[in-house]
Amino acid sequence: MQSPTTERLNDVYFADSLNGWVIGLGGIFHTTNGGLSWTRQDSIHTEHIAGIDARNCWATNWNHIYGDTLLHTTDGGVTWARLSLNPFLDSISWLGRICFVDSFTGWATALRRNRTEMWILRTTDGGMSWKPTFIQGGLFMYLCSFVDRKTGWVAGEPGPLLRTTDGGMTWDSLRNIGYHAGAMDMQFLSKSIGWITVDGPTTTTAIGKTADSGFTFRSQLEFNCSDFTTYISFPDTLNGWAVQYTCLGNNMEVWHTSDGGSNWNLQWTYFSPSYSRPLRVYFVDLRHGCIVGSQGEIFYTNNGGVTDVEERVEIPEKFLIERNYPNPFNSETVIHYSIPERSEVLMKIYNVLGQEVRTLVAETEEAGSKYARWDGRDNSAIPVASGVYVCALTATSSIGERFSATITMMYLK
Repeated sequence: MQSPTTERLNDVYFADSLNGWVIGLGGIFHTTNGGLSWTRQDSIHTEHIAGIDARNCWATNWNHIYGDTLLHTTDGGVTWARLSLNPFLDSISWLGRICFVDSFTGWATALRRNRTEMWILRTTDGGMSWKPTFIQGGLFMYLCSFVDRKTGWVAGEPGPLLRTTDGGMTWDSLRNIGYHAGAMDMQFLSKSIGWITVDGPTTTTAIGKTADSGFTFRSQLEFNCSDFTTYISFPDTLNGWAVQYTCLGNNMEVWHTSDGGSNWNLQWTYFSPSYSRPLRVYFVDLRHGCIVGSQGEIFYTNNGGVTDVEERVEIPEKFLIERNYPNPFNSETVIHYSIPERSEVLMKIYNVLGQEVRTLVAETEEAGSKYARWDGRDNSAIPVASGVYVCALTATSSIGERFSATITMMYLK
């Protein structure tokens, strides 16, 4: 969408399909028409946002030099009041995400200025005053997710996943996320069901699901190279979206599940020529979702992301086929290719015996950067066997120039 800024956007919240906010280094921006136009409501640099409806929202200040400030609106952003987080303002060097379950009750994770203690703060008056419910040294907790006034979780890096069932009076340590691993995103939809994205000691990122309040997690989707930027949004217990930046190919990928995460499909791939990263995704329902990026990008869907966006407009300088991603794959893989001028394009999949398995592209295409998807099925829509397959691309330009190349792929059921 047309963005109101080119500066980093850190977070997004939509109260419904029309009313929403994006926030970042350029300030707070508001839309009342589903993102078709945006109004800057405040120029303060902001990092996290939480809301409960189209009128009530809270945001945190990005500037930690003078302590963090909380901003609050009760009129849809026409005015934003500064809340000082008293009596902790002079002691806080950093605020994590904020979570509100109603107009009065909310939580925030905070790091003390000397970085010796982590606090979990609670408010029962809409942010006017705060009390610590948990203080511990050596932790760096920055995520929170609450399903009601009593039940919620916090996580971060390093340290455990913490849960409270009494509104924060006591906290239980459920499991250790690991010293080298860090939680990137977290969302719980009930007292038992939730998801978390965890970055490992190298570049592997996993999306895990729990059905027992966080005592155990089952890995659902793993990325071999995600550059530590993987975010999730679940509007209900079955439908969810994951967005990640691949450090191979400078692509942003959007994955979708409709069965609670048991199966994921690559829904959309966006090439980022400027190395921009997605920084948050938010779906308010099954059709309307928004992604914000590190260079002010705003991506919005009003049909659940099922329709591909227009292909890239950059005109490549030469014919090229890139390695597919992911590889190996077990549900779907994407092959990017480039043609510098209008050409007859033929892309086919063969097995190791040289037998044709699937025709992915067989048409005349205009110049541009393209991509094709293969779901591991043959031309009769029958799933193929696990093994190595060859993708062959042939392109013949209007002046007779011919290009051909192949890549190998590993399909695992």
